[in-house]
Amino acid sequence: MAEGVFCAVRPGGRFVGEMGGAGNVRALRAALNAELVARGYALPESDQQWYPSVEEFCVIYSAAGFSEIDARLIDRPTPLPAGPAGWFRTFRSGYCDMIGVPVEAREAIFTAAEARMPADMLGEDGIWRADYVRLRFSMRKVN
Repeated sequence: MAEGVFCAVRPGGRFVGEMGGAGNVRALRAALNAELVARGYALPESDQQWYPSVEEFCVIYSAAGFSEIDARLIDRPTPLPAGPAGWFRTFRSGYCDMIGVPVEAREAIFTAAEARMPADMLGEDGIWRADYVRLRFSMRKVN
């Protein structure tokens, strides 16, 4: 990916963006995974998402040829109007497909996983917040 982006950027150009960074949706993923394990599902051996640290990210993009890399992690608690169960439904259905969770079992799993969420993620306003961590970056292709 990094090499492909480097090839696409013009000499002197910048690549600026944002993605999930280290710690992104850690509590959401942990709650769902705990519920899946409790119900006997085998989880993949490796993580299916890459949420890098600033150091990991910089090493990869520097090796691809970028310089002047400015990357930082930013906590961005984000309201979940449909709660964690809605987030699981939207963002983890493909994951459930991959590990063989029948469609008809998912709502019960998502509801139970929501009950596993840390209480401090539920605001005083009654709205759950996702534990998003964003990696914002900017870099330059010098040559």
